Amino acid sequence: NAHLSGILPDQNISVIVRLDKSGTTEIFTSGLDAFSSDFHALYSGEFSKPEVWSGSHINFAVSSGNSGLARTVLLRPYAIGYVTLGTARDKKTAICEYQKQSGKGY
Repeated sequence: NAHLSGILPDQNISVIVRLDKSGTTEIFTSGLDAFSSDFHALYSGEFSKPEVWSGSHINFAVSSGNSGLARTVLLRPYAIGYVTLGTARDKKTAICEYQKQSGKGY
């Protein structure tokens, strides 16, 4: 995003995902699928299964469970991930809400 040049650091983002299939994985990947045509083209229909994700397209790392994922995100610079709201609050992590251009949130 050119309009963010100079605002955000020029660093690669690591996406931390759960090794096991979960409801939080389904919600997170449904959002990625809705926002990114590249993600949809690569994983269409299989994106709820992190074991099929390829690190050659995106810098992925895996972790087990919500607590493990939160811990990995907190320890790795420029990492993002997804956990339940309760886990995010317990671990005191930064949180965000995302929304499609249609105005419908997730």
